[in-house]
Amino acid sequence: MTLYLDTSVLFKLYFEEDGTHEIEKTVQSAETILLSEIANLEFRSALFRRAREKAIDQKTALLIIDCFKKDKEQYLWIPLNSMIMNTAEKLLEKYGTFGLRTLDSIQLASALFASSNDTVCLTTDELLKKFMKEENLIVQL
Repeated sequence: MTLYLDTSVLFKLYFEEDGTHEIEKTVQSAETILLSEIANLEFRSALFRRAREKAIDQKTALLIIDCFKKDKEQYLWIPLNSMIMNTAEKLLEKYGTFGLRTLDSIQLASALFASSNDTVCLTTDELLKKFMKEENLIVQL
């Protein structure tokens, strides 16, 4: 099975939160894990937000980033290119008034680009999940 992970799911693989164990089990069965390049930035942003909120300290955040860097080669990365960005623009025009945000539009465009018949998209973001389903993607969680 091929899995597309948005950052909400990726983050739970490195920082234990509600749902982490379920996600770990699901990811273990994957042959391929797809990530959008935007996840590099979103992942760091999520960690430093936790540091600002005092859930972790900066040293721990940097250690988690080091772990993520070491794991990067196990993922198949969807590069941000003009096709992804143009699709994200169209998705914002289609769903922006319904709450689709900039970074989620890039995640959705990346998922659409990478999607095939056996690709399952994982997100814990309920709004993004709704838009993925609207675009006929297979979604779990």
